[in-house]
Amino acid sequence: MNLNYQHRSPREEMILTSIRSQWCVALGAWAVALVCLTSAGRGATIVLTGPDAAPVSLNDQELGIFPLAGPLILKPGLYVIRCELSGYHPFVQEVRLESDEDWIKVHVRLMPFNKKTAIFSNILIAGSGQRYLGKRIRGWIFTGAEIGGLVVAINGELSYQNHYDDFKLAMDKYQQAVGEEEIAFHRKQAAEAFANAESALDLRDTGLIVAVGAIVLSVLDAWLFFPEVVAGAGPGPVGDHADPARLNDGAGVRSAGEPNLAIAHMLGFTSSGGARWGLGDLKTIHAAWCIRF
Repeated sequence: MNLNYQHRSPREEMILTSIRSQWCVALGAWAVALVCLTSAGRGATIVLTGPDAAPVSLNDQELGIFPLAGPLILKPGLYVIRCELSGYHPFVQEVRLESDEDWIKVHVRLMPFNKKTAIFSNILIAGSGQRYLGKRIRGWIFTGAEIGGLVVAINGELSYQNHYDDFKLAMDKYQQAVGEEEIAFHRKQAAEAFANAESALDLRDTGLIVAVGAIVLSVLDAWLFFPEVVAGAGPGPVGDHADPARLNDGAGVRSAGEPNLAIAHMLGFTSSGGARWGLGDLKTIHAAWCIRF
């Protein structure tokens, strides 16, 4: 078997060796770059879903509104997911990512406030409904007013009982007195004890009025200022669908001052830009804005 070997000159061998070296260097650089890019793109994954148009934050950093553009690629660590929407209980959940291979899906479920709970809980303790709705400062003000009124009322009742006992004792001595000076002395004591008892009754009644007033005001506050449930921003006036890739930038989402289609129809806007509406429609328009917000 004959094999034909091709003999190369030293110059050709040097050129081939140089080419091989360059290719090896290029392949090595490409492999290093690929490893770096792969390492840079790695990380734990959190998939967040929730009600449309609800704002969500991660470790107090705003992420945007649902639906998000895609999953979150994060470094291992502890993260706090928070979502708050008017009319709903705040959603707060901690997520711990142990490694880059972790993959977690979190669905934000918002529970609406119960109006009956907010109102009737104030009957037992004023301010309970406000704290239930997240208005803690206002709630503690009502609670403090009720507790303060009850303390004053109890103190007034105890003081009244003491002064009334003094009055009865003074009256017994007055009725048993014989001398003119003794009669005048016990009469004066009885009159002072009676006046003190009346003052104590006034103090008790004032405390009760404050306590009951705190309960009544807290009930009215929870009823009149119960937060409206927000169902989301809704479709924009042009097009029914937003680009998911641009949601975080606000594209395709109606701004706060931009009327939706339903309100535009209420106002009577036509395709030519004209409007047909009267003062009688203002209440309907206001109600629509309240539902929206």
